[in-house]
Amino acid sequence: MASIEDHLSSLLHDNPAGMAIAVAVVAVLLLLVMRMAAPSKPKTFLNPQEFQPLPLSRIDTLTHNTKRFVFKLPDPRMRLGLPTGQHITFLAKDSDGKDVYRPYTPVTDDDTLGAVEFVIKLYEQGKMSQVLAKMKVGDSMQMKGPRGRFSYTPNMKRAFG
Repeated sequence: MASIEDHLSSLLHDNPAGMAIAVAVVAVLLLLVMRMAAPSKPKTFLNPQEFQPLPLSRIDTLTHNTKRFVFKLPDPRMRLGLPTGQHITFLAKDSDGKDVYRPYTPVTDDDTLGAVEFVIKLYEQGKMSQVLAKMKVGDSMQMKGPRGRFSYTPNMKRAFG
């Protein structure tokens, strides 16, 4: 009794079309396996249509009135998704329960994964400053973006200034 290997061997050696089909099937299967095994690029966090919460993971005091706020992105492999020349809008409730909106630009670049940092000067009378001054690790800030009128594309100008 001939084995399956013998049948396949004679089919592939005696039939060039069969050989071509077998090679094509193997190639397609390899491509599918490689595509499924390749890590997918995580989506970026920012959504220009809606505010989303980000939890505060660290606060560093830099001076008596300036702090670094580090917010954790939902996935450690995720980027913020903020193009050069754009900013993010923060939304919070003040002590009277009214919405306070302020634009901020992070100090981390868009290649930073898993977190975003802001260095913010806190003003005694500032509405958002008062909210930020009361934040504790674990609290969340609502963020929306990218925002802004300036859209930078690489090599759009030879020089600035």
